[in-house]
Amino acid sequence: MIIQTAEKTLGNGITVTLATPAREDAEAMLTFFRSIYAESENLIRYPDEVAVSVDDEADFIERQRAGERGVFIVAKNREGRILGTAQAGPVGAPRKVRHRAECAVSVVRDAWGMGLGTELMKSLIRNLSGLGYSQLELEVVEGNARAEALYRKLGFERTGVTPNAFRLDDGSYRNLVMMVRSLC
Repeated sequence: MIIQTAEKTLGNGITVTLATPAREDAEAMLTFFRSIYAESENLIRYPDEVAVSVDDEADFIERQRAGERGVFIVAKNREGRILGTAQAGPVGAPRKVRHRAECAVSVVRDAWGMGLGTELMKSLIRNLSGLGYSQLELEVVEGNARAEALYRKLGFERTGVTPNAFRLDDGSYRNLVMMVRSLC
């Protein structure tokens, strides 16, 4: 699905463009993902696990653009640097779960605390309207207070915890908190 492009001014005065990524964004997307995975242990991968080629990423972007029930948003600054992404799509295809969407949002560290995560999530929620979903779900690493506060502010509620869901390279574990928001 292709969303309507929008400009937003963040709390620090930086203007970002929120849009659906295009095929030519593939290399910048991979750079973005390697960067965010190096900046935080609250994300599912380590930077060395980004083993996708530029062509594979470009093909993924094309599939997202052509899809009817998924939303993929990038936030770029005026120089074209990707500062954040948000994605949502169906939990599954069976009719019993077609009402459920799952989502994720990521922001580069130097853009934390500026309201970009809020803008990405609001845009994601707005663009999911009319796609047949009544529930939006996500997981957040327990202890990631900033992210959990953002999700609560936007109407998400805690529904459970998966213990030891992440095993870090140092051998420690992190729980994942499940959160859900009604879209009705």
